[in-house]
Amino acid sequence: VLVATLRRNAWNATTPPTMYDAYHDYPVATRALANELNVPLIDLDQASKRHLEPMGPYYTGPFLYMNLDIGEYSNYPGGLNDNVHFQEMGAIEMARLVAEEMAGLGDFPEMAKLIPYINPMVEVAVTSNMPEAGIITRTASYPENLFITLKTKPNLGFKLKEWQDADGNTITTDNIFRFRMGNAAVSYKAILGEVYETITIQEEETGFCGVNGSVDTVFSGFTGAGYATTNDSAGAGIDWQIEIGLYGIYTFKWRFAKSSNDRPANLIINGIPVSSDISFPGTGGWTNWDSTSVDVNLDIGMQEVRLEATGNSGLANIDYLNVSGAIVQPANCGSLGVVSGAIYRIINK
Repeated sequence: VLVATLRRNAWNATTPPTMYDAYHDYPVATRALANELNVPLIDLDQASKRHLEPMGPYYTGPFLYMNLDIGEYSNYPGGLNDNVHFQEMGAIEMARLVAEEMAGLGDFPEMAKLIPYINPMVEVAVTSNMPEAGIITRTASYPENLFITLKTKPNLGFKLKEWQDADGNTITTDNIFRFRMGNAAVSYKAILGEVYETITIQEEETGFCGVNGSVDTVFSGFTGAGYATTNDSAGAGIDWQIEIGLYGIYTFKWRFAKSSNDRPANLIINGIPVSSDISFPGTGGWTNWDSTSVDVNLDIGMQEVRLEATGNSGLANIDYLNVSGAIVQPANCGSLGVVSGAIYRIINK
């Protein structure tokens, strides 16, 4: 039995991508020799091409070949980018192709004797609650007693929450799930979700960089050390600083109090207004607290955040700023000092 060389994980820049003809004349010579000797040929070159091209390079690399992420496997802590050798599941895929090719060679008496010994296979159905959130191990069939590995490749901004069985029970929260195949079909579901973090920055904490006014405790109901009260003038504001780790939409929410009338404000990021005339309506009293929020697209990196009054009455009393999104953390504004009852960032020049 001759077996033609299988494909490397090399792709042509076509639409859709097609597999590069790896090893060139080797499979051609194998076909010619099998024909000359009239012996069975398992054409793994063509079989792997037909099998892998519908999957595409975004699947074959991380799920079949040794394209490993940093920290994905303990034996390869720095990751790996090997497009010749296979992960265990890639080797299983190739072995299945060999078995399938053997099953079609019954015209050769010696192959006909082997075909009855090919083990029956049963399905492992793999699904996801959020197909748009990433790639998961595909549904396929396997023989009994084989070790099967399921895993996910979440897109940016998403992560695996857990693997579930057919009854919705949690199997593991690890990205990689390995099990021994039984003799009955099984199904597993990858539960993915957004990477979503929330921070709350209060007065005199890291991330709070200053207020054109003071930090007061006169009116009850506030949280933390107090609330920020700006001067009664247009342009008065409060400054924060945050660090964004992933591009995307982030929600800014302020807890505030105001007796009556709206005190609108602009949200300014890195000196650029990104949301105008945010409403801070009356809450019915300075001890009655409410919240208002806006969504903003942010890029990766440090963000200088300013809420600035647009009217001559200044801002409502602000208890805290809450920011939620993919990856967000408060930044260190440097040394903070109190000047006339107000907290300001001290800038060293």
